[in-house]
Amino acid sequence: MLLWLSLLCLQLTRGQLQPDITSPGPASGIVLRDQAGLLITNCRTHTQKVFVRLDPRKVYLTHYPQATAHYSWRAALWTENALLHAEADTKHMLTQLQKMTVTQSELSGHNRRNKRFLGALLGAAAAVGTLFNLGVTSINSVSLSTLRQHVKEIQTEIPQLREHLTQQGETLQTIGKSLKGTLVVLNTHSVLLNQTMNSMKQLFSVIQNDVAHIQLVASLMSDMLREVSSSIDSLAMGRIPPYLVPLSLVQTVLSSITTHPPDSLQAHLAYSLGGSILLHVDPEQSELAFLLNLPIVESNNIYRLKDIVNVGFWQGNTHITINTPDVVAYHDSNPQLYLAPNLRMCTLTKDIHYLCPSKPFLRDNTEGICGLQPMQRDMVCPAEAKPRTQVTETRAEIVGNQWLVNTPIRTATLTYDQHDTATRVTLPNQSMWIQVPKGAILHLGDLALYHLPSEEYQSEIEIPAFFRNQNLTLEPELELSIEEGGSQTIDITPLDTALQALSRLPVLNNFPVARSWTAADTALCLATAVGYTLTLGLAFVLFNRVNGVQRSMNRCTAALPRTFKRKHRKRGTQAETMLNLTKVTTQAEDPQAEDN
Repeated sequence: MLLWLSLLCLQLTRGQLQPDITSPGPASGIVLRDQAGLLITNCRTHTQKVFVRLDPRKVYLTHYPQATAHYSWRAALWTENALLHAEADTKHMLTQLQKMTVTQSELSGHNRRNKRFLGALLGAAAAVGTLFNLGVTSINSVSLSTLRQHVKEIQTEIPQLREHLTQQGETLQTIGKSLKGTLVVLNTHSVLLNQTMNSMKQLFSVIQNDVAHIQLVASLMSDMLREVSSSIDSLAMGRIPPYLVPLSLVQTVLSSITTHPPDSLQAHLAYSLGGSILLHVDPEQSELAFLLNLPIVESNNIYRLKDIVNVGFWQGNTHITINTPDVVAYHDSNPQLYLAPNLRMCTLTKDIHYLCPSKPFLRDNTEGICGLQPMQRDMVCPAEAKPRTQVTETRAEIVGNQWLVNTPIRTATLTYDQHDTATRVTLPNQSMWIQVPKGAILHLGDLALYHLPSEEYQSEIEIPAFFRNQNLTLEPELELSIEEGGSQTIDITPLDTALQALSRLPVLNNFPVARSWTAADTALCLATAVGYTLTLGLAFVLFNRVNGVQRSMNRCTAALPRTFKRKHRKRGTQAETMLNLTKVTTQAEDPQAEDN
């Protein structure tokens, strides 16, 4: 009973459960995220001049070469007016584009004119295009409404005409009917009405042809002016105009400068990564010239890119950020080999692609990609260490449909605007993944994190196993130095986890665990025994040699005469004693000399 009461009190004190929106982040705080950009090395650029004449009449005759034989003079007049409108609009747009053309005389300092901006060109071109479209629409509306009115009137009059013809026929049959039932009065009104109906049918067919022709010409000129306007915008922005430069032209240019026919990948990359420079504009003749810049790309020189999201990690009260590049590159032939590029050697184009004249990768790739692969022996990774007091900002990055967050804040606020509620959430980690629920907002200090739908935020990510089988430990002296001195650059080196675990084990004075005898123990004992035996044998031999020398010395001393010893004690010196001793020894060893 007491147990149930305690559990009930515990539930009452806990209140509502906090939503599970956080999970521990990567151990190193590093995540690799795919991006759409490409890095192209050994890139060459080819320039090609292009001259274009914009002629609406040629466009019309190209699409409808035999149209003049199928419409009336009124449709021909309308077609001529539509072509004149298209020519006037093209001339006006080229006049606006001419304002941005820099001539050689202007570069030399002559005939200077005021600066004109792109906004004026785009606004004028858009306005002209809108007026033209409205004008064409109004003309079509008037023509169609008139035709519909005539057709409606004819359809209304046909029943009355048929009734009148029926009455006339009955009258004629009553008046002019013979005995044989043959009509003798000529029905001239019926013949005239039939001729009128045939003429109306021909008129209807002509009107239908005119309407169809007018609609086709209006659509053709509208499409042409829209494409011309878009091409002029592209030229003003330095891009290749799609309407003026077809893909076949790019393939022809690439074929003339390469040794082998270009594939579709080369043509599409050259078209998308290339640019254009305006050279000449003549509004009166509707002519313009520009310069194409086409990059020549080989498939072996195309690398994909990955962004590196690095928010760092915490070690106690110290925040550590491993020095990593912003971007790494890899080739499709070896996706596991990451290369650190020096993007300052490359040119950014289309906001996401990099064109490099050579290989921009760092030669020392070990330090360049430090932190992206598992640590190896003798690897040193520089990192920046900061004390907790200096980490005051929260960093949040979108990685897929989650937030990768590093924050010194311990609590956050989860709000639901629909329900007008707020919940305080305790953050168990300071480097973490956060997935905000749908319809909620998570407030982290000054930041507000929102829900990321999985169908809109799709991205392939990779979490490097930098600390696999390794562990990071800061020495107390280093941690104290960082706390007192502020931010420092440290070197991270690998430390085996097993050795670290052994170093943390307590020292035992007794060994309660039974020891098992192994082959290594046998070899150690044999080596010790052999060593002791050799040492004892050598000592015994040396001892015998020393004893032999001692006995020889004793015999020599005993063989000396007594008188010699007495003289030696009284008046002999050390030198004389040694000399006499030598002589006596010689005589003792040679007994034949004494006999002689």
